[in-house]
Amino acid sequence: MSRMLTALVLALALVFSLSACGKKGPPKPPSEDSVFPQSYPTQ
Repeated sequence: MSRMLTALVLALALVFSLSACGKKGPPKPPSEDSVFPQSYPTQ
């Protein structure tokens, strides 16, 4: 009985920890006048 309870608690902990990483809303594109902090080297 305690083995099943332990498995259930672990499964619920995994489900709740993964659900915290979910998408919170639609992505927002950067504005047209956004300036990046540095320039990246070209190949």
